[in-house]
Amino acid sequence: MLLCTILLRYFPTSIAVAIIAVVASASCALLTTVSRVHARRHRRYVRLCVIPYRGDDPTSEAIVNMFETFHKRLLQRWWRRMRDGQPSIALEVHWRERAWLSITCPSGLEPMVEAALRSAYPNCRLHSSTDLPGVPPCVVRLKKQSPFTKRAKLVDHFEHHGYPAMNGLITTLAACGDPAFVQIVLTPTPLLFEGHSKRSY
Repeated sequence: MLLCTILLRYFPTSIAVAIIAVVASASCALLTTVSRVHARRHRRYVRLCVIPYRGDDPTSEAIVNMFETFHKRLLQRWWRRMRDGQPSIALEVHWRERAWLSITCPSGLEPMVEAALRSAYPNCRLHSSTDLPGVPPCVVRLKKQSPFTKRAKLVDHFEHHGYPAMNGLITTLAACGDPAFVQIVLTPTPLLFEGHSKRSY
């Protein structure tokens, strides 16, 4: 109130209102940033080792439903997302003398993750991972780009059911010689962005 009084006394009304709006917006942005940083620092993730079953052969629809379940369970309401940020999960492929799979999720969501995973892979097993990856000497970040997305959309039926892409990924990791892992992070987006993606791709 004191700031408003001073501004209205020494500046024209229009300029004073503009300054007050800018200060209020900056204060809200600062509070939101501090809140999100605090929530992110206190967010705890757990890594679950995934033991697949060779006989599981899910359909494309089952896999899509699995990812939709992840999306629905993780998606925060807009005001919580603004205040605390959006948690995510990560699918991981590791190589260190042998290949192993894992999934990383916020602590407390393990039952949901297991249920969603078993909806597509009913015979897989999950347990707490004791074989944790070390600090990588090099990190390469790959973000989804338009050429890749449009290329994936045009993959034909034969390519979908041909040589499993996971086999090629594990072969590539084994050829590196050193321990390595690939992490695919899944972060739900608001419905507005989801609609934009469907229209664009």
